[in-house]
Amino acid sequence: MQEILSEPTQVGITSVINSSVFTALTYPIGQASGDSKAEVTWKYYPTQVCVKFGIRLVGYPQEDICDPSNLMVNELYALCESLQKGACVFEPLSDAERDALRAVADKQERDGKNLYRKRKHWSDAGKLKKKEKNLHIGSALHH
Repeated sequence: MQEILSEPTQVGITSVINSSVFTALTYPIGQASGDSKAEVTWKYYPTQVCVKFGIRLVGYPQEDICDPSNLMVNELYALCESLQKGACVFEPLSDAERDALRAVADKQERDGKNLYRKRKHWSDAGKLKKKEKNLHIGSALHH
C-alpha cells in the first residue's frame, strides 16, 4: 500500500517558522540584556524590552517591529533569515535613548494610555482559601 503524504498547510509552515523565530530571539535577548530569563514582549516592546532591558532590536526586516505571529509566511522567512545571518540583532540603547523612551512611557501612563499595566493583586493573595463542598446532584435525586 502506497502512503500518501499531504502537502504542508499554510498554518503548519507558519507555526514551524514562528517557532524558529522565537527560539532565535530567546538566546540573543538574554545575552544582550544580561537576564537569561528575558523574553520579548511584543505588545509592550518599547517598555518591556527597550526600557526594561536597555536594548533595542536592530535590523528587523519590517518597517515596524511587531509580533512575528502577525507576519505572513514570506515575512517570517525574511525575519528568520535576518536572525540567522546576524542582520537582525539586539543592541544596547544609550542612556539618553532609554531615558527618552522612559519619559514617553511615563507620559502615556499619566495620560491613561498605559502601554504596560501590571496585573492587580487579589486582596486575599497568599491566604488559604476554603474548599467548597462538592454537591453530588445524582445522590440527592435518589433520596
